[in-house]
Amino acid sequence: MESPRPLDRLDRRIASKRLRARHVRAVARALAERHASPAPRHAPRELSCQSVFVSKHRRVHFLEPRERVTTGEVAALVEAVRSAGEKRRAEQLAASYVRLADDYALYRQLTRLSGEPLLIATGGGVASGKSTFAKAVARLLAAPRIVGDRMRRLLLEQESGVHELVGSHEIGELIYAGLLSRASSALSAGRSVVLDACFPRASRRAAAAELAAKHAAGFLFVHCHAPAADVTARLRLRDVRDGVAPGSWETLAASVEAQWEPPAATEAGRRLHIDTSQPRADWLKALGLSKPEFP
Repeated sequence: MESPRPLDRLDRRIASKRLRARHVRAVARALAERHASPAPRHAPRELSCQSVFVSKHRRVHFLEPRERVTTGEVAALVEAVRSAGEKRRAEQLAASYVRLADDYALYRQLTRLSGEPLLIATGGGVASGKSTFAKAVARLLAAPRIVGDRMRRLLLEQESGVHELVGSHEIGELIYAGLLSRASSALSAGRSVVLDACFPRASRRAAAAELAAKHAAGFLFVHCHAPAADVTARLRLRDVRDGVAPGSWETLAASVEAQWEPPAATEAGRRLHIDTSQPRADWLKALGLSKPEFP
């Protein structure tokens, strides 16, 4: 009988240049689950590359018993990956972990990056493709993506399928305050950030621009849009996905459109319009961004 496939440590993958973004995301998910675990801590320890195994089908195992990990221990692992020469993978690990665990305090414990960070706010109507765009840009920059709908779920402990703009004005203010608070933690550590929300009002775009200026970061607002036929098709697919009455998402999209305030020439920062029905390569070309080198 063939012996079981041996597990690969992260440091072995790093040494053989086989550490991939998919492995990094798998480790981030496992760390986020452990961070949320109520299991008690017994003794302080420091996670390193040699503490983590990534096996076949991206299954993640840890040498230590399954205990709750702290932000400091995750920071130690991120820095260990960086020290092993995988600086981009270290940033990917940090960005994936903070999004999944909602633990942006991690950035306060990491080495600050030099250079000018960038705050990108993606906005537009419902089903305009802004989340798909934001994911692509966040992966290019190895940056955290902070999502408006996720902020709402964290605030109200609701299930997926609930949109960021459903509810009272007060809830909306809390959602955008949560977005900017988390972005501030990353920007202060020299990291670029991608905000994934509608940003229908000029005041909310102005608040994002002010945050970028506070941290000496560049600011870019990207207005995502798509042909009406594409948007309608996406909205109808969401009705089926969420098991709601036909036309529910179209009604919500109309209410969001009614709130939209077109960006004015006087607004701070760069502005860009992206048609998300076009090839992804065209989006990134229009941004003029390249994959960054991390110090």
